[in-house]
Amino acid sequence: MGVIDPTVFENVKVALENELYDLDNLDRKIDVTGRRDLLDMAVLSRELTLSCRLANGGTTTAELLLSSSLKELSDEILEIPGAASTSRLTLRFHLETDGTAGTCETVERCLKGIWGTPISIPHALCYSTSEQLKMQLRLLPRRCPVTFPFASMPGEVRELPL
Repeated sequence: MGVIDPTVFENVKVALENELYDLDNLDRKIDVTGRRDLLDMAVLSRELTLSCRLANGGTTTAELLLSSSLKELSDEILEIPGAASTSRLTLRFHLETDGTAGTCETVERCLKGIWGTPISIPHALCYSTSEQLKMQLRLLPRRCPVTFPFASMPGEVRELPL
C-alpha cells in the first residue's frame, strides 16, 4: 500500500455519499437531512453518519452510520494475512407511530423482505408524554461488514408501510 492510497473506509464513504446525494439531488427520491464526518484522534477511529427521509414528505428517518476502528485500519495498512479490510455499516430507522398493535411486526416483515430473513432486527420503543401519548419505534443498529459495491442494497426507495 502506498502513502497516498485511500483506505477501505474512504472508498466506501465516497461511494455511499455519492449514492445518497445522487438520490437527493438528481433523482429527488430522498432528502439528506444530516451529515457528520468524525475522526477521533484519541483512538484513531472514523465515523460517517448520513440521515435522510423520502422527498415526498415521508415521516421515517433513515440513518446510515459507516465506521472503522484502529484494528481495521492497522489490519489493512499492515496487510495482515487472513484479516479482512472492512468497515461497519449500521442502519437505523426512526419513526413515530400511534402504537397500533402489530407495528413492530409490520416493520420487521418489511425489512426482512428487503434484506432477507436470516437477519436479526432488535427494536426499542421510546415513549414521550405530551397531549397525546406517542410511541417512537427505533430500530437499533445491526453491525455488519460492508461489501463493495452495494449489490445487496435495495433498488427501490420507499416508506415503511404502517
